[in-house]
Amino acid sequence: MRNGAWAILVAMIAIAGCATAGQQDANDQKLLKDPAARQQALNKCISIVKWWDPQVKHEVAEFMRISTDKVPPVFCQRMMAGVMSGRITSKDMVALRTGSATNFFKIIKGG
Repeated sequence: MRNGAWAILVAMIAIAGCATAGQQDANDQKLLKDPAARQQALNKCISIVKWWDPQVKHEVAEFMRISTDKVPPVFCQRMMAGVMSGRITSKDMVALRTGSATNFFKIIKGG
């Protein structure tokens, strides 16, 4: 599980890029208001996750308790649901970049 959490951390940093908290908040607000933007973000996330290293996908699958082939859509759907519900915020993304534990891992795990 520890490796899975680390793999998720590395993956999230790659997906989040270098957006500031303010930029992330603006992006999140757009997702809340625009279904097309939500779908585009979900599709982009899935296309990125599909190309993760197989070992990373395996570790993430174990952490999430799903099969490896389901990692791209399930990971991204859980992340999107967390953003939409307000359970994943820009503060969580900043904390991930600094290596801090956040509520993010619980949400991605399915909790």
